[in-house]
Amino acid sequence: MMQASVFELHGLQAIIDGISRKMERETGLGRVAGLIPEFACVDKRQFGISVALPSGEVFASGDAQTRFFNLSASSNSG
Repeated sequence: MMQASVFELHGLQAIIDGISRKMERETGLGRVAGLIPEFACVDKRQFGISVALPSGEVFASGDAQTRFFNLSASSNSG
């Protein structure tokens, strides 16, 4: 029998599922950037969330399995 992780016991999957459901109702917000061709063709109704733990466990919801173009996920302000 597989033991549940601390995060499962605290409902991490339920939390990200709830975030995903809430974002499904927010599809009218924002717009897709048109200056970058890879962004211009994206369906703005897509939303995915994935949380990866140091232990290797992954919790995902929504369109998390959809491949996407990533220009920059972070910036260096220093």
